[in-house]
Amino acid sequence: MSMEIKKTALKDIHRVKKLYNEAFPKCERMPFWLMIADSFKGKLDILSIIQNRSFTGFAVMLVCGDKALLLYYAIEKSMRGRGLGSEALGIMTERYKNHTFYLEIESTKTDCPDLEKRLKRKQFYQRNGLSETGLEVCLFGTDMEVLSKGKRLGYKEYIMPYEKTFGKRVREKITKI
Repeated sequence: MSMEIKKTALKDIHRVKKLYNEAFPKCERMPFWLMIADSFKGKLDILSIIQNRSFTGFAVMLVCGDKALLLYYAIEKSMRGRGLGSEALGIMTERYKNHTFYLEIESTKTDCPDLEKRLKRKQFYQRNGLSETGLEVCLFGTDMEVLSKGKRLGYKEYIMPYEKTFGKRVREKITKI
């Protein structure tokens, strides 16, 4: 059976929450209840990745105008290393092919205890067609690099979906480095 990516059903939201809490450090997570509320308001798409009828992972997308920002993306730990992450990312970039598809990763340019893990994550995205934009931001206190699929973008383009979705005050929490 092939992989599918679909909006998460309310009955499956607990699977997303569990993986979200496991995959992302607390300092990088927005409150889950806020993510759900924003999803109901149409501000975010919470997507489930299904392989062979089994929950495999999730993605949270912020789509605004011609921009598609991948906010959160994770594959179940027991299913990693099988090419499922690459397959799902390919489906997502195809799904949003008429948008500038981009995401943030923790900076690989600063010395830190998990630098090797960060470099592997960056290499994963680069193998899957994303490239450096040259844009670095401090996102809610964490230094991040912005990668995109085929298009460089400046800070104004990058921040626009955040501003339109969460208001202009978001600039206080997301600054250009």
